[in-house]
Amino acid sequence: MAELSAQAQALLRSQRRRYLARLPRKADELEALWALVPEAGPANFLEAVHRLAGSAGLHGLDRIQASAASLEAELKTHLGEPERYETEVRALIASLLDSGEGVS
Repeated sequence: MAELSAQAQALLRSQRRRYLARLPRKADELEALWALVPEAGPANFLEAVHRLAGSAGLHGLDRIQASAASLEAELKTHLGEPERYETEVRALIASLLDSGEGVS
């Protein structure tokens, strides 16, 4: 693959900074969706975790991506038992709030 131009690299860095700045809001959104799981079921929460796994991976946030992907897989396996993943949910939300992972 050819190297990216300086302009493309600067654009990617800018997009990554904006993404990192939005992580606390993403944490709040996950928290709100998790609170709705008992009444509404896990579908919206699961979709949000899926999107997070993909977007974190695109921005090179490997720890967040891996945590979200793992949680997504576990929730899919035990869709009717989301309460058993409270610890993993809390860890994922905390990792979004502590988003200093490779900030440049």
